Amino acid sequence: MRENDFLMTLAGLMAPVSGSYRFFGNEVRCLTRHGGERLRVGFVFEGGQLFHHLTLGEMWALPLQYHRDLTDDEADREAQPLLELMELSPLAGALPMA
Repeated sequence: MRENDFLMTLAGLMAPVSGSYRFFGNEVRCLTRHGGERLRVGFVFEGGQLFHHLTLGEMWALPLQYHRDLTDDEADREAQPLLELMELSPLAGALPMA
């Protein structure tokens, strides 16, 4: 397992390939978006890396989904004015370059 995979699994951003793990004393297979324990973990990339499987718009909306408990559509609607403000709307559907 690569270091980033381990950290993403620990933070609940990615499901483990097999088995389970203990998180704050509770055995879990993967953290759910709505689980209270999910908000107990922060995840910051040292080198400013992006999630390769999410578009720019999805990455912009991700904190809104987790911290305000919004649906995908609600987070997308709230992210749109921010993307427009930063003049990033034309790139909202783009994936980061590898």
